[in-house]
Amino acid sequence: MATQPPAPLPGLASHQKLDEECYENYDEKRFYPVKLGEIFKQRFLVVAKLGHGTVSTAWLCRDLQANFNYPRYFALKVSTSGHDYTHHDEVFISQHLTSLAGQPHPGRPLLRLVLDHWWIRGPYGAVHRCLLFEPLGMTIRQFRNTQPGRLFSMPLLQQSMGMIVLAVDALHRSGVVHTDISPSNILLGVDGHAVFARLEQDEIEHPSAGKILQDRTIYLSRKMPVTRGPWILTDFSAALRGRRFRGDCMPRRYRAPEVIMGMSWNTKVDIWSLVPFMWDLFEHRPLLTGKKEDGTLDDEALVAEMVSVMGPPPKAFLERSATCAKYWDANDNWIAAAPILSQPLESYVTWLHGRDKELLLQFTRRILRWLPEERPTAAELLGDEFFHTTSAMTLETHC
Repeated sequence: MATQPPAPLPGLASHQKLDEECYENYDEKRFYPVKLGEIFKQRFLVVAKLGHGTVSTAWLCRDLQANFNYPRYFALKVSTSGHDYTHHDEVFISQHLTSLAGQPHPGRPLLRLVLDHWWIRGPYGAVHRCLLFEPLGMTIRQFRNTQPGRLFSMPLLQQSMGMIVLAVDALHRSGVVHTDISPSNILLGVDGHAVFARLEQDEIEHPSAGKILQDRTIYLSRKMPVTRGPWILTDFSAALRGRRFRGDCMPRRYRAPEVIMGMSWNTKVDIWSLVPFMWDLFEHRPLLTGKKEDGTLDDEALVAEMVSVMGPPPKAFLERSATCAKYWDANDNWIAAAPILSQPLESYVTWLHGRDKELLLQFTRRILRWLPEERPTAAELLGDEFFHTTSAMTLETHC
């Protein structure tokens, strides 16, 4: 653990955009200006920046109350001001899941919950919520980029997806739908806190680049090394507790068809998102993009891709929402402008062959169903042959 003073910060030019500044509609006054060396609650010392998002920044903190010879670390997420906590509340979801600790499930340890939370006031008078978590490693997307060809092998895909489906099963059995299962929200676990002590030391000896402004410093996030541990499902800021819901949810190209059509939805939206999520790990192109020819995102283009991959929806689906009339006529013919390409699902699998390809397609087809009730539950997926057949390929693993 470091004790010496930090080296000077490598400064960047004021016009260079860094981390959270790169987001569209970035407003510096909404972000709390966390500083390295700042102490929260007279206990948590900020030692490195871990990441950033559109509504928060994440920081590695050392616990000043822990034994000096056995340092303990936490991850601190500081939210932007003006964030809506009335509808989506990660604290509420974490408290609910914690209350079910007496009902054991093997997937519960694969869910990262809020350990503590508090409010702070920023320099512009606004309040910011702080959330404290166990620290974790890199995202699953970052880990994928460390693999040969920047893709998961079939055995690694089976191993990883098995853990993720197990976590989703634990969540759904607790009455919670995540709504944002994506590569940014799956993080690699760690075996002890030694990796974070090294990260703190490295930040002191080799400071990350940053941009020093009049009222704040924008730091560059540290890169995490590959660590040992299971995959952990994180970020319940968009999660909901209940049986059925209405309204928009999910990242655009991960959105289930019932969400696009304005129908009611339930936990099966999480099941749907497993397929585009999985495609991001083992193929160089996404299964569904939702992009028009000019590159802009569009629901119509996304629905056209769904038809190309799955075939036309059944009559029972079309009768559930008036929005379907924008895409199909009274005789169930496609009338939208976006073209439906003649590309069967098999054509999207470019490097698997034989039994591995057959297993993957079988697993995918079980999930890609227009009618949510026809999709399997997470518990049913855990029994799929995809997870119980040894791949012909060699396992490439981080363990």
